Amino acid sequence: MLPVLRILFSSAVAVTLLASTLGPLLSYYRMADAGFVLILVALGACWLAVPLGLVVSSMTKRQRRERYERAYPNRDALVQHLDSAAIRAVRDSNGLVHAIRALRKQVPDVPIADARAVVESL
Repeated sequence: MLPVLRILFSSAVAVTLLASTLGPLLSYYRMADAGFVLILVALGACWLAVPLGLVVSSMTKRQRRERYERAYPNRDALVQHLDSAAIRAVRDSNGLVHAIRALRKQVPDVPIADARAVVESL
């Protein structure tokens, strides 16, 4: 279902951009009726795109979280999977933020709060 929502969201964004670009252009060239209709289409597409984007975003976040929780049921499983020495070296030389980025390069689905807790515990 998620790919369908992404396609709908992309289509709504494309219609919004096209209508909001062509509407004022047609109004400028004295085609006010067509411009007005396109501006209304753009507004309608915005009302569609925003809720659809929120749905797609929340579904993607939930899927990512579930994938992470399936792969790493507890923090110890995550720590065993990591290259702890490399992350510790990055943390000691470049700081906490760079170490969290290094951890998230190794495990992209890990939430930032969990990544920070793991980096601080290393």
